[in-house]
Amino acid sequence: MEVGKSINPALDIGQGIGEPPVLFSSTIFFAIKAAIAAARTERGLGDAFPLSSPATAEKIRVACQDEFTKMASSPMDGAAAHWCLDV
Repeated sequence: MEVGKSINPALDIGQGIGEPPVLFSSTIFFAIKAAIAAARTERGLGDAFPLSSPATAEKIRVACQDEFTKMASSPMDGAAAHWCLDV
């Protein structure tokens, strides 16, 4: 469909600049963060936890703090070297 011939021209402009993919990826990040908060609440842990983007499987698992992550040293407590570098 050509620009200007749609029912809502504002949608054509938004899709042309890449806004929908950026907002969609933000939605996924915050959904993951909400799921981690729910898992932590089930375990009786606090709501505050660090989670930086990209939310890798390692960061998600460490933020959930289950019985397996308690047995291993965590990069967040300084006991181990982090294999994922923030640039």
